[in-house]
Amino acid sequence: MLWHSTLTFSLDFYETLVKHALPIRAEAVRAFAGSSRKLDMYFWLNYRLHSMRAPTTLSWNALSTQFGGGFARAESVAKFSYFTLNRWRVYAELVAPSL
Repeated sequence: MLWHSTLTFSLDFYETLVKHALPIRAEAVRAFAGSSRKLDMYFWLNYRLHSMRAPTTLSWNALSTQFGGGFARAESVAKFSYFTLNRWRVYAELVAPSL
C-alpha cells in the first residue's frame, strides 16, 4: 500500500493550528466558491491582514508571482485582483459594515 487511509496530526500540530487560526467568513467562501483563484486570494489576503504589523505595499508583479499562473501579463492580474478585491469590499460593506 502506497498511502495510508487515515492521517493523524500530532498534538503540537493541532495546538499550532488552534493558536494561529484565521477567522473565515463562510459567506465570503460561498461568494467565491466558483473560482479557486478568488478563494486563494481571499485566504491569502485574510492571512496577510491578520499577520501584518504595519502598512505594507505590494507590487502588481508580486501579486502576479503569487496568483499569476495562467495570466499572460501582470496587467491581467491587476485587473482580476482589482475586480476581486472590489467585489470583496462591496460584499463586506453590505454584509458586515464593521469590517
